[in-house]
Amino acid sequence: MENRINSIFELADGSKYVVINQAVYQGSNYYLLSSISDDEEDLTGEVLIAQEKMQDGVIGVELVKDEKLLDLLTKYLIPQE
Repeated sequence: MENRINSIFELADGSKYVVINQAVYQGSNYYLLSSISDDEEDLTGEVLIAQEKMQDGVIGVELVKDEKLLDLLTKYLIPQE
């Protein structure tokens, strides 16, 4: 798995997210994403978990919506105190 921490993904709606953390689960790459401003200088507060998807040789992400999977990935991607 390539280190994508601090990489920026732009979603289909034009919103931008920076990779905060990443993990591999059952052979798939997952990312903890934080929304960023258009100028890519500030975090804007929204946090998502997404799965890496390859389409036509281009790496993209798909948001994770399954609640059980989100609960499991949260344990790995969000640091616990």
